[in-house]
This record gives sequence, structure tokens and C-alpha cells, in this order.
Amino acid sequence: DQEVIEFLKAALHRMKPASTEVIASLPVFSAFLTVLNFPDMTSAELEKTITFQAGQYIPLPISEVAIEWIKVGEFEDERGYKQQQVLLISVPQEQIAKYQKIFQEAGLTLRVLEIESLGLARALVGGDPTPTLIVDIGSRSTNISFVERGILRFNSQTDFAGASLTQALVASLNINPLRAEEL
Repeated sequence: DQEVIEFLKAALHRMKPASTEVIASLPVFSAFLTVLNFPDMTSAELEKTITFQAGQYIPLPISEVAIEWIKVGEFEDERGYKQQQVLLISVPQEQIAKYQKIFQEAGLTLRVLEIESLGLARALVGGDPTPTLIVDIGSRSTNISFVERGILRFNSQTDFAGASLTQALVASLNINPLRAEEL
């Protein structure tokens, strides 16, 4: 964390930005996302229901996470009842505190912390109605997002990523890790 803080300070010193307010993205592997189906109900009823049921889906105690939700769709079930789909997002409070501390010590004010998938969907797809699959291959994990009509409808993550590919090339081709990274 200290290296990140020092890097941010150096970047700020060099760039001299007009604002010190920050919007940051959180890697998907630091959060828990799932799509849930609920019967049609008001937003107030839905909020109470999600708050009550979230503990069944989140792998940490509710007291240790921040919870957000976004309505992502509607459909009729096989019996003709209207259902709504909700993207449930939870982030450990510990992760939020870590990001707040990093930016504060760098002299910045963290205004918004969002999941990478949401930012990528907004930046790459926007309001385009075309169903789009975004595959984000990082060093530690690969994130797969399905976006439809500009809304993140599905998100999944796997630990098979860039570092895994590099190691596979090193082992199978018996080459230097730097050369494998170039390939």
C-alpha cells in the first residue's frame, strides 16, 4: 500500500491536477456479485427484502460488508407472474477502508468506489442496446461480464489469468518468463 501511496503522490506532484477528488474501481475479485430474482414489488419493499435476504448469498457476515443493489431486468415466470432481477453487490468494509486510507494518505478524497465491471460496461458499451460480452484478462483473474442495453446483467470471475498463461508458456516452451510475457 505504501508503494501505491508514494506513486500517487509522485503522479500528483507531476500532473498538478485541478481536483483532488477520486473515483476508483475495485477489482471484481475483491467483491461479491450475484443476480437474484424477486417478485414484482415497490423499491421500498425490495430494499427491505434484499437487506433481509442478503445474508443467504454473501459469504461474509453482513456486518462486515457494504451492500448495494441495482435493478437489472424484469421478466415473466412460467406461471405468468412478473419478476425482477437485481444485481447484488457486496464489498468487505476492510477493502473500502484500505482504499480510503490509500487515497487519503496520498492527499486525495475518495468520492466513489465502484466495481470494475460496472465502469467497463459504462465505458465500453454505454447505452448501446447490443448484447455484449466483456472479457477482462488481468494478471490475477479473468472477469467475464455480460452487458445488455447498457446494464450489467451477469458477472463471473475465474483465477485463470495472465500470470497463469505466462507460467504455462514458460513451462511448455522452456523459455524465460520475460520472453513468455512478450509472447
